[in-house]
Amino acid sequence: MILNTFRKIKGYIKGSVFTIAILMVFSCHSNYQEVKNIKIESLHPNHYEFMDSADNLCNIDYFFLKGGFQVNDDLKNKLKDFFMNYNHNKMYAFNSVYIYKETEELNKEYRGDKNSFDGFNTELIAYVRFRNNEPDIFYILEKGNVVFDLIADKEVDFEFEQ
Repeated sequence: MILNTFRKIKGYIKGSVFTIAILMVFSCHSNYQEVKNIKIESLHPNHYEFMDSADNLCNIDYFFLKGGFQVNDDLKNKLKDFFMNYNHNKMYAFNSVYIYKETEELNKEYRGDKNSFDGFNTELIAYVRFRNNEPDIFYILEKGNVVFDLIADKEVDFEFEQ
């Protein structure tokens, strides 16, 4: 009797472990697919070039993140890869890059100008600033708040100010 009870418990444990393992595999695969399928595309206006108050040539580039994603290590790595391969053909004193999530307004059809991004901080996913072609700020954002500093490689929590 005790042996039969032990076998039943052992069978339940094996079944539970197997079920949990299967759920984890499908869950990880689902998250992987979300990150794998995201795409970073140019957002109109593609960029805005200007002279700052010290007569330095500066630039701002705008992109949007197309597809489903979660702010996690996979997204951070995708963004790091994007910026490792990010290329601009001019030397700017400062070059800022804004990546927004795709919305009904912010998408390939968007035709705003450089002033029309006010009020979209909650849609901002990443902000990177290059100083003389070297990144000196690299933030991941959620709902208008900086949640991760990729330069310092640590979690942070403060409101993003453009």
